[in-house]
Amino acid sequence: MNTRMASLCKVVFCTGLGLGLSSCGGGYGGGGMAAGYTVGGTVTGLTGTGLVLLDNGTDSKTINTNGAFTFAVPLSYGMTHNVTVKTEPATPAQTCTVTSGSGTVGYTNITNISVTCV
Repeated sequence: MNTRMASLCKVVFCTGLGLGLSSCGGGYGGGGMAAGYTVGGTVTGLTGTGLVLLDNGTDSKTINTNGAFTFAVPLSYGMTHNVTVKTEPATPAQTCTVTSGSGTVGYTNITNISVTCV
C-alpha cells in the first residue's frame, strides 16, 4: 500500500511540474513564445541630416539627432545582429562609424552600439 501511494504521488508531482513549466514557457520567454529583444545604442557627433542605419540588412532607422536609438524590429535570443551605416549624413557631409555593431542576442536588450559621426 505504501509503495502504491508513493508511486501515485510521484506521478501526480511530475505531471503537475510538467504542466507548470509548459504553461510558463519553461522560463524561456513565457507562454512558449520567443521573447523579443531590441537592438540599439547611441549616436554622437551628428551635425548633418540623413543618417540611416541598417540592422541585418532589412530594418532601417533614420537618425536626425544625437542620442539614443532603437530599431523597430525586436530579435529573438540567439539571433545575430549587424548594424551598419546605410546612408551617411549630408548638409554638412559626415562620415559615421559603428562600434560594437554586431553580435548575438542574449536574454537582454542590446544597448551598447555606438555610432560616432565626424
